[in-house]
Amino acid sequence: MLRSLKALLGYTVVATDGDIGTVHDFYFHDDSWIIRYLVVDTGHWLPGRKVLVPPSALGQPNWSESTSPVALTREQVEKSPDIDTDKPISRRHELDLHNHFGWPAYWIDPGFGPTPVMVPMAPIPDSATPSDTATEEKGDPHLRSLKEVRGYHIHASDGEIGHVEDFVVDDEFWVMRGMVMDTRKWLPGKQVLIAPQWLGEIRHWERRVEVSLTREQVRNCLEFDPAAPVNRECEARVYDFSVRAQQLRTTNMQTYNGTERYVELPREEVARRALRLWKAAGQPMGRDLEYWLQAEVELLSERLGSRLNRAPDAAAA
Repeated sequence: MLRSLKALLGYTVVATDGDIGTVHDFYFHDDSWIIRYLVVDTGHWLPGRKVLVPPSALGQPNWSESTSPVALTREQVEKSPDIDTDKPISRRHELDLHNHFGWPAYWIDPGFGPTPVMVPMAPIPDSATPSDTATEEKGDPHLRSLKEVRGYHIHASDGEIGHVEDFVVDDEFWVMRGMVMDTRKWLPGKQVLIAPQWLGEIRHWERRVEVSLTREQVRNCLEFDPAAPVNRECEARVYDFSVRAQQLRTTNMQTYNGTERYVELPREEVARRALRLWKAAGQPMGRDLEYWLQAEVELLSERLGSRLNRAPDAAAA
């Protein structure tokens, strides 16, 4: 289901043997739109501590009870490495964290992401990370937090139009599916959902996001209600493509090896295909997210080719 990411803030995080705190923030990749970590504030249990949890350890939130389950024990969390989330997350910190929990490293294994099962891995050797100390301390320049990006100014092709208010996430696969724009200064009281293909450069040094739409086109985008899922008609179409895309990503991860590389889809390439599909359909406003997902499915299917036959269950649609 497509839901507000901001709405998850404050949810109770439930480990396999009890509560461990509340949802404090999320870290995501600003080029792939994949959630990398949920930040847990351990509150009175472990005062002053915050813990990072990857999407592969996350269950589906219980929206009626305001809880978010994780596949961890309280002991695992208590013994996890200390990480100061008020500072940029360095690669060294990520390495310590992933080794502690036995998680694969997404910067080494490109197949690691929002997967349905967590497979324990051998410790990640230091040689697998950059030896340069400065590089380790800088970490991933594309790793951003929800709280950091909220409030960034949004510029349409013909001028500023609003600010980043939220993101929409698929709470089953933990992939971000759109950016929520608050247009209160131009369209009072309205929030709209901007699909990924319209997003241009995210200028963190200017706290600014570019979108390749005019103000009038933004006016016609799908309206977003943070208290409810994305409307059912849209969700029914989007869900089919979401499931298919996830099946293909799983096949991609399971079948790549030394001779056949992991297929990566640059956002720009997906955007071009999505735009072409959208134009061919008559440019229907409010359905742009559907064409983004369709573009992902088409491109992955084309790139994987014969590899789809090796994982018939994952490739079936």
